Parts: sequence; C-alpha cells; structure tokens
Amino acid sequence: QGGLTTFKYDYSDLDFEFIDDPSFQPAQESFSKTNFGTGVFYMGETFYLGASVPRMSDVTINDGVINSTRYKRHIYLSGGYVFDQVFAVKFKPSFLVRMIEGQSPSVDLNGSVLLNEVLWVGAMVRNFNTFGANAQINIAGRLRFGYSFELPSSALITSSFGTHEFMLGLDLAIFAKQGGNYRYF
Repeated sequence: QGGLTTFKYDYSDLDFEFIDDPSFQPAQESFSKTNFGTGVFYMGETFYLGASVPRMSDVTINDGVINSTRYKRHIYLSGGYVFDQVFAVKFKPSFLVRMIEGQSPSVDLNGSVLLNEVLWVGAMVRNFNTFGANAQINIAGRLRFGYSFELPSSALITSSFGTHEFMLGLDLAIFAKQGGNYRYF
C-alpha cells in the first residue's frame, strides 16, 4: 500500500493574547509526506495468521517551531482459530500484537462464541488493564450488525465512558456464479 499525508498549519487563525517576538508573523504552512506499507494474511478453514507494517517509515515533521514525530512504524501480528464445538456452538480465540520501536508491545486477547451461526458474543482484554465485550448478529444471511464496548481499568475509568463501536456488515454477491461461504475471520 502507499499513501500521502498532507499537513497544513494556519497560524493566522490563532488569537494571540501576548506575542513575545514582535517580528513573528502568523503564516500558513503545508507539506506532504509519503509512506508505504505491506502485509501478509494466510487463512485456512479454521484459522488465520497475519503480519503487517501499515506505515514502513516514521513520519517526522518540522512545523517551523519544533521537530515532531507524527507516525511511528507499527508492526502487527494476528491470529485466530475456530474450534467447532457440539450443538451448533463454535469458539474462536484470537490475538493481536502491536509493536512500536521503543515501547512495550501491546497484546489483545479475545474470545468469542458463535451460537447457531447467528450470534457472536465475546470478550477481550488488552495488556490486562483494558477490558471489553462485543456482540454481532446475523440479521438476514448477508447482513450483520454488531456492537462493542471497551473500558479501561486504570485511573481513566473515573473520567472516561469507554469506547463504543457500532458495526454494519453486508456481503455482496457481485458475480452470478459466486458461491456463498460463511467466514469466521
């Protein structure tokens, strides 16, 4: 993958109460940075493994005042497996590891249960200090609706309402001879 990120600063929109340097003239600055990424994904009928580096280069900019790093290279590793249990129940444990140079790795552990190919219900933990729950329902064969909630267990819990996400999925049969296949990943 490849991309271009454009940064724009318009200092003339700022309302300065005090200007220490009388020669300072608010101005507009803009610049662009390119970046490239890559990844691999391998999937079987009951498992998947993936590795990716969405941005291969660190993005450092100078806004006229200071050098700052806007994006650092992230490395992602992921995997999961579906255990086909009895009585139309499937269990899917999965993981996601995110690594950034100079920081401790972040590890997400997830566990979901699929009931009768209709309802996913699951829970997750990130670094044993953030917890979450999720659910997804198959409404009409190719249409899915889901909700997930994440809540930190640190001191942020008193000032944060957590993260809420709503999901909508639609599987399209674009080609006339396209076969239907239920996906677990």
